[in-house]
Amino acid sequence: MQLTNRVKRSLLVAVLIIGASSEIRSQTVYSFRSVNVPGAAYTVANANNNGGQIVGTFRTTELCCSTGTGYLLSNGAFKNIVYPSATQTFANSINVHQALVGVYYDQSGVQHGFLLKGGTYSSIDYPGAAATFAVSINDNGVICGGYSDGARYHGFVLHGTTYSTKDYPGSAGSEAATINNAGEVVGTYSLTDPLLNSGVLGYSMNGTAFTSVEFPSAVQTWAEGVNNNGDIVGEYLDSKSAAHGFTLISGSYATIDFPHAAGTVANEINDGGQITGYYAGQDSTVDLQGFLATPVSPTPTNSGTALPASKAGGLR
Repeated sequence: MQLTNRVKRSLLVAVLIIGASSEIRSQTVYSFRSVNVPGAAYTVANANNNGGQIVGTFRTTELCCSTGTGYLLSNGAFKNIVYPSATQTFANSINVHQALVGVYYDQSGVQHGFLLKGGTYSSIDYPGAAATFAVSINDNGVICGGYSDGARYHGFVLHGTTYSTKDYPGSAGSEAATINNAGEVVGTYSLTDPLLNSGVLGYSMNGTAFTSVEFPSAVQTWAEGVNNNGDIVGEYLDSKSAAHGFTLISGSYATIDFPHAAGTVANEINDGGQITGYYAGQDSTVDLQGFLATPVSPTPTNSGTALPASKAGGLR
């Protein structure tokens, strides 16, 4: 992937291919509802905070023919998020203080991160980077994301005005997708591809310790979100290249798919266990719709049991 998974899948269509579901089914029953900007051709839900607000991106026509616009969904009302003078804007994360981060394209087509706080926009650019992507902000105001040095992708954390690179050890390319209030970071890396287009795996970073996140038997895994309980969500591709969302809670992996969807991506999870993401309909790979999944019961609805990561070849 050329950008962080969350950012790129807001910019370009994800190819969500119909395939067999994983045998590891969620032990939690979720109530799903779609999140769609009125009049939009497609909507992606990128993140949700503990106050019930959702941010994401929408387009008014097909991907080839319209620009991306960010949105904030708060108290049932949608508000556009548009960086001043930008050609495209993508809203990626919002904390409980309503500070919001995302990505915008300038008039030259260069990508920058941004912060929207107290009604004021400010640009986020990793020093010397060719492109910067702000993907997550925690309740302490710490930001994480990715940047390009022109040859490969790196993860970063921004604390105040201090940037620090956070790359999975030995990786050819890496990025940071979410940071929680304790400073735990989740993201993706590849040992072989500096642009993260292939061989992608997830990771969790606590302090200086990295742990790989790999959904059992998956071809690729992206770790996208982590809450303050340490619960992780993301996406994986199965052996038939079908896209599924997943949760990693208390050491156990489980699949979470929007009902009857061709493919599902889980982007973020708040402390109440609510998950935001998006899905593709059965008859179209470009008909993307956002969703909010709310846990309603711990009883499994499908056969199979979530396997502990230690027994499923997952966390290493």
